[in-house]
Amino acid sequence: MFEVVGWSIVVAFVATTIATLLGLVGVLKIAPTYQGRLFTVLLLEIVAAGFFIFRQGLSPEQDYFREASDLYQRAVVARKNNDFQGADRLLGRILSLSPKSLPFEIRQVFRERGSLAYEEQNWEPAVKSYSVYFEIQPDDLDALVQYGRALRQTNRYEQAMAVYERAERLSSNNYDVLNGLQNITRRLGVSFNDAGRADIADTYFAKTRDYITRMLNVTGEADKTEPRYRSALLARSRLYWEWRKYPEAIAVYEKLVTDLPDFIPAQEDLAAVLLEAGESLGDQKRIATARDRYRQLYVDRPQGSDAVYNGAGFAEAAALSSDTSDAIVAEAEKAVLLSLAELKTAEIDPYPFYAAAVLFKRLGQNALALEYLRSAVRYERRRASDPFKFDHVRLIKYELLLQRWQFGG
Repeated sequence: MFEVVGWSIVVAFVATTIATLLGLVGVLKIAPTYQGRLFTVLLLEIVAAGFFIFRQGLSPEQDYFREASDLYQRAVVARKNNDFQGADRLLGRILSLSPKSLPFEIRQVFRERGSLAYEEQNWEPAVKSYSVYFEIQPDDLDALVQYGRALRQTNRYEQAMAVYERAERLSSNNYDVLNGLQNITRRLGVSFNDAGRADIADTYFAKTRDYITRMLNVTGEADKTEPRYRSALLARSRLYWEWRKYPEAIAVYEKLVTDLPDFIPAQEDLAAVLLEAGESLGDQKRIATARDRYRQLYVDRPQGSDAVYNGAGFAEAAALSSDTSDAIVAEAEKAVLLSLAELKTAEIDPYPFYAAAVLFKRLGQNALALEYLRSAVRYERRRASDPFKFDHVRLIKYELLLQRWQFGG
């Protein structure tokens, strides 16, 4: 009975407070006489509510905030005494206080905000929210996976590596964790390879191979339509391609295409690696094979294929292949022009412009070829501020080719 009366007093206290404040700011029209009475009632209710709270004693919530306040005051004193490490430890203890006694955990606000930003692929806010949550709750596996992905998307690979490694300690065979790790080590391998540091690159590529092997062990081969199984196989194939081990890359891609003939990304990658290997090694047979594969993809346009990329690839391979007929060159010209027309983003991919340049060079239309190559250089330079999209190796290739053409090469 006492609790019912007590809580009734608290509710009345809240209602009276709101009414009094609204009267003071003029939202409610209250006569001065009644306004004074409201103040009197409010004072009486404050006394009654205080007596009720005193009778109730300290709740678990009050215990929590009392302990947190004590730690905070001690941290302030430590900081004033230049004991910065001690202050930091005390503040850390506040974050680690058990929230079980609380009706709501404030940490969940940061987790939820991180999840919302993650779902919207709004990576920077996701990083900010998850970074706070990570300080409070560093062992939430699902949050660690999403935090790592957000860090990768904002090019914070070193931080992402640390987050994924912590997640790996919590769950060593988690597919998403292993996939995040292989993505980072593969990118680092590419970076060092492009910089001419093959020794360091090999170390990262070897780590990548180990992670992908573990991913394949997790997925197994029971269901070849399983997206994660296919993604792991594709990651392994791309590893050898980016490692520039072209014979191995072509071999694993050909097996992948044979085993999974409906797996379009593998077909597109195989055409690309054949073209790159053929150009790099001066192998006309591989270039011609890439041309035919790109042409088939472009003509058939299977569901899930990239018509813009395949049309550009068809044009480049047709231009570089010595045995391309005039009819196929004409077909490739239409394909690359349509690819340029179908670009849908303001962040233009320079590759179709480069492909158009080499094709028009083959056709002897030098002025048009130079115009498209200049566009390729300009658009690649524009992407230099975004390491996630910028391709420094291709920019150098485009610039060197432009210099040669401008001087009559």
